[in-house]
Amino acid sequence: DGFKATVGGDPTIKASPLGYGKSAIFFDGTNDDLELADHDDWDIGSGDYTVEFWVNDISVADNDGFLGTQDSNGYSGWLIRRASGELNFNQWGSSAVEVNVSASGSGIGSSKTWRHIAVVRHGNFYKLYIDGKNNGSVEDSSPSTLTNSSSGLTIGAYTGFANMYMDEIRIVK
Repeated sequence: DGFKATVGGDPTIKASPLGYGKSAIFFDGTNDDLELADHDDWDIGSGDYTVEFWVNDISVADNDGFLGTQDSNGYSGWLIRRASGELNFNQWGSSAVEVNVSASGSGIGSSKTWRHIAVVRHGNFYKLYIDGKNNGSVEDSSPSTLTNSSSGLTIGAYTGFANMYMDEIRIVK
C-alpha cells in the first residue's frame, strides 16, 4: 500500500550527506514532521517485529522523536526518541510502560554521521541496535499486547523537532 503523509513544516528531500547520489528526508529542527494516518501497519502488536531506519543526527535534543505512534500524552503506542541523552525505545501496554530500552553511550544527538538504528523484538527480548551492535536490551517475562494508538505514525518529531536526515524507514512484523 502507498500511504499519503501529512506534512508539518517543510521537511524536504535533499541530497544525502552520505553522498553517492542518494537522497534522504531532511528535517530542519523547527517544526518539521511527517504524519501518516492511523493504520494497522503501524500497530506492532504482541509478536516479533523490527523497526529500523538510517539517521544522520545533526541536532537532536531530549524528547525529539525519530518515529513512533505514541501520542503526546504518552499513554499508547510506541516511540523511538532521544531521552536522557540516549537513544530510547518504549512501548505501552494496557495502562503503563510495558517496555523501556535505552542505549548506553549511544552519542545520539549531534554525531553528524550516518547510523543504522534498529529495534528488534524476538520473543520476550527487546534489543536496540546501533550500526549492528546490540546497544541496549531488556527482557519482559510476561509481555502483553501493545496498546494501539489512534495517533498514526509520526516521523521526525515527538514533543520536540529533530534536526536530522532520515532514510530507509522500515517496520517489519
